[in-house]
Amino acid sequence: MLSFTNNQDIVIGGWFRLTFPAGFSFGVTVDCYIMNLNSNLDCTVDGQVLFIRGLKINLNKKASGEYYKIKMKNIINPFAQGTILGFVFESMKPDT
Repeated sequence: MLSFTNNQDIVIGGWFRLTFPAGFSFGVTVDCYIMNLNSNLDCTVDGQVLFIRGLKINLNKKASGEYYKIKMKNIINPFAQGTILGFVFESMKPDT
């Protein structure tokens, strides 16, 4: 699960790009949805990058301490111990 907050509205048609560090792998399909809103998203994988599209509602900016939560299924963790660094999560405007 990925929790995030945003200081600007993310509008319908917006999307996300999540880059995983080396060692993670993915199932044949990856399912993604926003838990707080019960909204399914279109997820596709290209190498170590997960593209999360299909935002059908506006995600209004959150107050301090409030978060959206994206649940993702069929992501396989690497066989490593300790803290794994190198994740990059980006929100994108429509048509970018």
